[in-house]
Amino acid sequence: MDTDVHRVRLCAVVVAGLLAVAAAPAAALVTLPLNDGAGSPAKLSGAHASEVGTNLLATKQPGEPAHGGGAGGASVWYSWTAPRSGPAQVNTCSKATTFNTLLAVYRSNGAVPPFSNLTRVAGNDDHPGGACSGGRSLVDFDASGGTTYRIAVDGVGGATGAFQLNVGEVSDYAGRTSQGQAVSFSLSDDRKRVTGLKIQLTATCRLTGLAAPTTNTFPLGSPSAFTIRAGEFGRTVERTTLGVYEQKRVRGARDGRRWNGTARYLTDSLGGSCDSDRVGWSARPTPLHGLAG
Repeated sequence: MDTDVHRVRLCAVVVAGLLAVAAAPAAALVTLPLNDGAGSPAKLSGAHASEVGTNLLATKQPGEPAHGGGAGGASVWYSWTAPRSGPAQVNTCSKATTFNTLLAVYRSNGAVPPFSNLTRVAGNDDHPGGACSGGRSLVDFDASGGTTYRIAVDGVGGATGAFQLNVGEVSDYAGRTSQGQAVSFSLSDDRKRVTGLKIQLTATCRLTGLAAPTTNTFPLGSPSAFTIRAGEFGRTVERTTLGVYEQKRVRGARDGRRWNGTARYLTDSLGGSCDSDRVGWSARPTPLHGLAG
């Protein structure tokens, strides 16, 4: 009899335990993210990488720095090895990002922790507008080929949620001229040429016998490829056709994270001339993957 009672009581305890687990909220069953600690980052590879993650239940380790200028409190870590040297970017610019993120990129000269082995490369809290807004973060930096970078994703005030992390080399740039027209171009795969350059200019034309000048907006992008030397590119194109002299001139130079330059279009003929004067332009790296993810 005592044995039967014991068995009944044991079965009751097991059943009660199973019911308690089944009734528990899903969050109670979630464990710490595997990349919660700086010493065990999730590895990203390739020229471009994108991964959806979460910092739910993540912690902040003793001595861990403030990422992107904020205290945070729920960080997860990633690592990415740059395939080659050149401009690179890390961002959380995606519709999959559901909270106000903090972002930071580091180099390390040893095991982490201790966090004294980390050297900060770049950090950001809120990227100012554009395709990356709503509390999302973006950093641009110059990567050194073969170097492994550690990336921390945290939440402002310890905020948690889901996010999409985009990492990789920068190849596309966009901006505007001083006239307000659009500028866009890309770097070639070997990062030695500017390709697909598109610049819109507004030229003022004065024709013989007309009292008022006319204006014309047109693309200035030929030729399509410009070789980069010492961080600069430029070319002047001249053409004479049936008495019309035409000159297109484009210049650009890398200035920190962006490209700055000038453009000019000039044409002369017996009937008059068009001259846009010197037009400045500036272009910044476009966000990797944008908000499509």
